[in-house]
Amino acid sequence: MTYLSTTTLMAALAQEPRWSTQIGIARTLQKRKDVFNVTPLCEFIVRGGGNREVQRAVAECIAATAPQEGVRWLAGRIQNPAAPPEEQERALRCLADMRIVSLTLPVLMKVCRYAADGPTRRAAFFRLGRSGRLDAVRFLIRLSGANDPVLMQQAKAALETILSLHGGLNGATDRLLDMAGDRVRRGRRLEAARFLCTAIRLCRLGGVDAGQRLRGRLAA
Repeated sequence: MTYLSTTTLMAALAQEPRWSTQIGIARTLQKRKDVFNVTPLCEFIVRGGGNREVQRAVAECIAATAPQEGVRWLAGRIQNPAAPPEEQERALRCLADMRIVSLTLPVLMKVCRYAADGPTRRAAFFRLGRSGRLDAVRFLIRLSGANDPVLMQQAKAALETILSLHGGLNGATDRLLDMAGDRVRRGRRLEAARFLCTAIRLCRLGGVDAGQRLRGRLAA
C-alpha cells in the first residue's frame, strides 16, 4: 500500500469494502507529507463511509495532515442550512474525533449560539458537554440565562455534563482556580483572569460566597 500515490489512496478509501483496509489506508495517509487537500476525506466521513473505527482513523488523519483546512470544511458543512442533518451530525462527530480543541471548540460554540433548534444544535451541545472543556463554562453560563427556554435547557444540560466530568461544581471550581494560578505563574495573566472570573461565576451559580471560597483556597 505504501507504494501507491496519495491520490490513488484517497480514491481507494471510498471504494474499498473492507473496513480493516480502509483503516490501513487512513493510517498510511496520516504519515504522508503530500496530503494537501483533505476534502475527499471530509466527504468520506459526512457521507457515512466506513464504520466508527474507520471514521475515527480518517478524522485522526485529517488532524495530523491538514487540521485547519479540515475544520474549515467541516464547519462549512455544519453551518450550511441546506446540508442534510445527518451529514451535519457526522461532521460534528468528526470534529470531536480530531481532538484539536483550540480549533474545534469555537465551531461548537458558534453552532450552539446561532443555529436554529434541531438535531444539529442538539448534537453540538452534546459534543460540547462531552468535551469536558472548562473553557466553555463561561459561555454555557451565559446561554443558561437566555430568553429562549429550549436554548436555556440545552445549555444547562451541557454545563451539568462538564461539571460532572470534573467532580461537580466544587471540583470544577477548584480546577479553574488551579488553572488560573498556573497561568499567573507562566505570565499569562489575561487567561488567568478569565479562569478566575469563570470560577467566581460558578461560585455564584452554586450559591457560594466567592470571596470566602477564594480565601479558603489561599489559606489551604
